Amino acid sequence: YHCYQDANRDPNGIDRLKGRLYRVRYTGKDVNRAGGVSPLNASTKIPKDLGTTEDAQLIEFLGHPNVWVRETSLRLIQERRHLETTNRLMKLVRDESTPTRLRRTAYFAATPTFFDRPNWGGDEFWDLLEAKDRALAAWMVRTFVEQAVPRSMRHEGQWEPLTQMMVEGIILSALEDPSPEVRLQALTFLARRVTTEPAGQVHTVFDKQLLAACRLCGDDPLLQRIAWQAIKSYSSRYPALLTVLLTDSEIQNSEFGKQLTPRIVEWLLARPQSDAPILTAVLRTLIDNEQNSSAMSVLNQLAQRVQSGELKGDALKQLRNELEPMLKPLLGVESTHPLRLEASLLALSWRDSGAVGTARSLVMNPAEPPQRRLA
Repeated sequence: YHCYQDANRDPNGIDRLKGRLYRVRYTGKDVNRAGGVSPLNASTKIPKDLGTTEDAQLIEFLGHPNVWVRETSLRLIQERRHLETTNRLMKLVRDESTPTRLRRTAYFAATPTFFDRPNWGGDEFWDLLEAKDRALAAWMVRTFVEQAVPRSMRHEGQWEPLTQMMVEGIILSALEDPSPEVRLQALTFLARRVTTEPAGQVHTVFDKQLLAACRLCGDDPLLQRIAWQAIKSYSSRYPALLTVLLTDSEIQNSEFGKQLTPRIVEWLLARPQSDAPILTAVLRTLIDNEQNSSAMSVLNQLAQRVQSGELKGDALKQLRNELEPMLKPLLGVESTHPLRLEASLLALSWRDSGAVGTARSLVMNPAEPPQRRLA
């Protein structure tokens, strides 16, 4: 029978003497279609035992069309950990004429022992950061921050100065790289490392580049999510970045920026420590820059949290003390500020009697839109 279903239907009818086994095998000659395999590697005879093969031969097998040969050669090179072999692999990786698949596999083979070499330096990383293969450049950034940083820590948890300079230089360039793959790895570094490294290791020189990376997020949901994680991590140490983000017109007009203001407010309010001064600075920045729609969103979110009881006790008291001086000019009966309604609703939420007159004047004013009068 041609399938097991027919055999199960009529097990007594199976011919066990003349049955046939089928094997489907690719016999085409186009071995270069999956990333490029050199003719030399494709025609090289494979020894019966790769474990006895010299490293030089294993390097050639890294570009072999047979996946078992490639992966076994990769594993053997990584297990042997020969530093001279690592040097040869990196020369292969830095050569732009090397076929793509062989180049990537050679890089993976070199990474476990790359930083074990006494003379490793930044030139190799800068060459790879400028490589035409942007996926390789992205893997370089990831490898560097995952392996170079931990191995270069001093006993007291501080980076070696040279390594710190190299990390900053590579991350600064990667954050503004045209390739989203490279920017993703740089943003991941900021999201994971800033809050875990000792104070003083990551400097405010990342502000400009992080803003540039946020502008380049576009409509990529993955980049947007990782960028937001990087913003939270970075702003935990450098909160001044939040006001810069909210006043950047290019970011605010992007898909990412439209979700940024409510995310920042929600994050600040959800943090265990009180961030009333930071929240006040954010709101003041929005008002001073006449970003009324974003400021309305902040005031409405605060009013809803006060009314629902999420903001109460000492947290509400501190927030009120911070915001009242800023909201007072908006609450006058004669005020014509576009935020007077939202400001009065927030003030009424914490039972500020001074806001009653403003709210009453808005309700009684026929020139106000109906939806604002009903609010």
